[in-house]
Amino acid sequence: DGLLRSLAGAAGDPGQAEQALGDGFSLRTLETLTLLRNPAIRTKEAEVRAGLEVFGQAEQIDAVLRRYRSLTATSMAAGGMGTPSDFPFPAILALKGKIVDEEVRAARERLEAARRDAITAARTAYWELIFVGQAAEITSRMIDLLENLDRSVASRYESGKTSFQDLVRIRIEREKAREELRTLAEERANRAAD
Repeated sequence: DGLLRSLAGAAGDPGQAEQALGDGFSLRTLETLTLLRNPAIRTKEAEVRAGLEVFGQAEQIDAVLRRYRSLTATSMAAGGMGTPSDFPFPAILALKGKIVDEEVRAARERLEAARRDAITAARTAYWELIFVGQAAEITSRMIDLLENLDRSVASRYESGKTSFQDLVRIRIEREKAREELRTLAEERANRAAD
């Protein structure tokens, strides 16, 4: 994927990640950065690698045991101790291999669960950010309309065609909308920082 290649450097470079998340970033960009930078995902990837290394260590133990059996085969048979096949080494190693394989499989499933959780959280944050942005735009338009209405009602009040209460009511609504817009701007900044 071209996006993944272009953002690969952001895995270890916060500046590149911040640049990618500049104004107008896409959901795909956020998802890709989440997969590259999320600490929970990185931890689970390390667990999978560690499990695979354990499997390699089990294979090394098997190689050592095979060498041991071949070196001791003659002396054991001569001493009446039986043949090396009488020892349970292969069965134990096979069991260890199965255990390691199951641990790696479980670690991979935990990794996939961490990826799903991180992507879900990123998507939720993205859509909440979009929602707050749209709410701010709507509130800003509403303030413009309330200002127009205020001018109109003020003219009507001056000509005696409406009451002072109507004028006050509109100005209160306009101030409430301005306060809501400030709150939305702060919320948007907080969500963007997350």
